[in-house]
Amino acid sequence: MPTVTSHGVPIAWHETGPADGSPVLLVHGFGSNRAENWGSAGWEKVLSEAGFRAILVDLRGHGDSGRPEGADHYTADLFIADLVAVLDALGLDRVDYLGYSFGARLGWDLALAHPERVRRLALGGFSLGSPMTDFDITAARAFIAEGTEISHPLTAALMRMASLVPGNDLPRLVDLVEGVRGTELPPATEGPIPEAPTMIVVGERDAVAVGAGDLAADIGADYVELPARSHASAITARRFKEAVIEWLGH
Repeated sequence: MPTVTSHGVPIAWHETGPADGSPVLLVHGFGSNRAENWGSAGWEKVLSEAGFRAILVDLRGHGDSGRPEGADHYTADLFIADLVAVLDALGLDRVDYLGYSFGARLGWDLALAHPERVRRLALGGFSLGSPMTDFDITAARAFIAEGTEISHPLTAALMRMASLVPGNDLPRLVDLVEGVRGTELPPATEGPIPEAPTMIVVGERDAVAVGAGDLAADIGADYVELPARSHASAITARRFKEAVIEWLGH
């Protein structure tokens, strides 16, 4: 499996689809990984069949990428640098971007920091701010160390989800939350807007992506709402896949 070292941390990815296909960078959400977020949900197959060259990345702290200890290794700038390092290693000047949840926010930020690298943005489960702002780090660390029940609903849900993914390192994921929170960028509604054409896709019952439809209307983005889907279940929706294939094919 290929890796590239970014600021001392190995970042892993794999590719699927035709080598001469239009390249799409796929970036998963918090506590997931490239196989769980995209492979298990059927994205590799549909993108390959549609002729796209899909590049699936494991973010630092996840999957087969490095997992350094300490919040300083998980700032927003480092995540963006990791994605640029992967593109550079592949010799790709410009790609389409597909991200989910935390990966969607990173796509927004990548397109702002390096607009020349992103042709189109497809953002699923996109949160206007960041659920990490409300994450209870103390409660999460107590849960890991002592099994103490977490009373904060969002923190409990994220930790429960992360616990279900094989191979996850929960202390490092809490380091990630602390690191990203220390460099929190302004909410999408308050900062600049990416130049890249953007599509936002959210589940009708997604409590994380509240307000995404209003944001899409404000910035002129395409918007797709998935009936009866939540933040956790939207990723597998056929309509999500169809919308992305059509969008990226423009």
